[in-house]
Amino acid sequence: MEQAVHQTLINDIENLLAETAGVDETKAKAFRKSADALIEAHETHPFKQALIDTLESLRTRIHAQVEKRDADFETVITTLDSAKSALKDEKLKEAEDAIQKSLSIAGTIPGLSNKRRGEIDKRLDKIYPQMRKLNAWRHWGTTQAREGLIDQIKMMHGTRLEANVIVKTLRAAKQQWQDWEQSGDHSEHKLWKEFSAACDKAYEPCREIFKAQKAERKENLNKKRALITEIEERFAATDWKQPNWKELDKWLRQQRSAFYNIGHTEHKHHKTLKTRLDKIT
Repeated sequence: MEQAVHQTLINDIENLLAETAGVDETKAKAFRKSADALIEAHETHPFKQALIDTLESLRTRIHAQVEKRDADFETVITTLDSAKSALKDEKLKEAEDAIQKSLSIAGTIPGLSNKRRGEIDKRLDKIYPQMRKLNAWRHWGTTQAREGLIDQIKMMHGTRLEANVIVKTLRAAKQQWQDWEQSGDHSEHKLWKEFSAACDKAYEPCREIFKAQKAERKENLNKKRALITEIEERFAATDWKQPNWKELDKWLRQQRSAFYNIGHTEHKHHKTLKTRLDKIT
């Protein structure tokens, strides 16, 4: 039984290390905690050294990922600051290139914290209005400014940006277009169709991502419901007059750990699932 637990954990860590898009650090932390507990609990074990070696590989991978994330984040911030300086000097093309570079890097950073995303967003919120203003000056008139905005949207086509970055950029662009319309300066229908088509094409990758995320959350919901049902059935089949408390407590902790490792569900289901789990455990 103990060997199976060690081997399962080793397999879980190796599968995590095989992820090419970046190691899930939340799972890594849970695996490290479980591995440390096993190593401490078993002084001699045939899989102990294998577990230690696998754990060291995980630590090395996480360390390298954190260092690269820090470096990439600093590059994004520096590049956005360069874009801001370029806009002050009215060097629009230089600013556009810098923004494109920074967004491309930001879109591939795994595990970026909300705080750091917020820092990037703050800089973008200051840069985009300046860019729109400079566009209007350069092209002299809102028609030319609209064409510049369409060009900015088209710059996102084919890039590997994160879905939230694409959505934020498109929302800002559509708000700007709406502001022009509400000011009484209406666009030609042909120009609007070009803008709409550019936005639809830029959003296309998000559609598949959000669809996959929705399917994953639904699958997670089914897994969590099945796990809770399994616990309920186990409790119903338990002889509570002579229960094996040690084995039952160990199994229950494993089930709760498995529940929280499954992943996110729709927010509307989270509270109900947790309440149901807490009630029976």
